[in-house]
Amino acid sequence: MIIAVMLMNVTVEVLHNLLGIKFVASFIYGANSKDDRNQLWNSQSTSSMAVASQVSCILLGDFNIVRNASEKWVGLGIDALGVQSFNTCIDSLEVEDVTYEGCFHKA
Repeated sequence: MIIAVMLMNVTVEVLHNLLGIKFVASFIYGANSKDDRNQLWNSQSTSSMAVASQVSCILLGDFNIVRNASEKWVGLGIDALGVQSFNTCIDSLEVEDVTYEGCFHKA
């Protein structure tokens, strides 16, 4: 069931009928603009927090920001305020950042 459709994310409720397992998934594409991403973090904080108290949640996607300098490979420098804002959102949602394993794309 679709819970919300926004400019940078779609949130759905997933239910496995046979196992009776239910969770919420948000599929995210963070904008290139820091201001637009901040709006996304604020909307995730309010909408996901309301749902998270009832069921497990997973956030998936391309956030267009890194959590720390070791995740940055090429391109422009790191936006320290953007990283701080993203980390604040992650902390306020009380979610865990699952470490990526596998091949990395290098530009």
